[in-house]
Amino acid sequence: QEWLESLKNNTSLRDRFSIENDTPITAEGVNMAADAARTVRDLITSKYSNTTPLMALRIRIYSSRLMRCVQTAHQIAQELNLPIQICSGLSLTAVAVSRRKGTFEFQTMEELAELCPGSNLVSGDHRDSPHYVSRSDWKRAIHSIASRDEINIIVAHRETIRNLIGERFRLPYCAIGLFRYNFHDTSVVPLYILDKDGRMIEDYSQPTDSTTVGAVGGESLFIEDDS
Repeated sequence: QEWLESLKNNTSLRDRFSIENDTPITAEGVNMAADAARTVRDLITSKYSNTTPLMALRIRIYSSRLMRCVQTAHQIAQELNLPIQICSGLSLTAVAVSRRKGTFEFQTMEELAELCPGSNLVSGDHRDSPHYVSRSDWKRAIHSIASRDEINIIVAHRETIRNLIGERFRLPYCAIGLFRYNFHDTSVVPLYILDKDGRMIEDYSQPTDSTTVGAVGGESLFIEDDS
């Protein structure tokens, strides 16, 4: 893709958009993001489209507002031909953002769109948006997305997956976590963690508990990106 090659080779583009703690995706990260995007496409195709055509599935892509996450989401959006909901609340698990306590300088929507030609970027930060996501707390942001009865693709940070699971373990770049929302106890339940190529890292899946039958919501694919 022309976009991939221009990002790898155009150092002036990277320098122009680089600000402290919010840098574009690395050249190696471009390749990892492309691999993860193909894995996500294949997962959705194999898991969901046997009974429903892919284009008929209710799938939404949400991304942290940090540049490298948006650029990773761009790869997935190109694979699935979907818009990207940009949500500042998903950025709050990133250490650089949380330490600034509301003063972190994000790129504008126009600047992010320039980095992602061909993708339709939509702000999820406005309260009048039908897909509004809380900006004040990362847990509220996650729950407001995961509780929606659809397939959610969330591109955020490794701390997000770690915090949801409650374990501090090393994750490879562009790791993919599948979670399911449980309305019975309003929890986001991990099912498994994969690497960017679809290889199993951790399997948390359990036989369905009879108390949760009919209480589970949509499934969410979390893609971490700190590459």
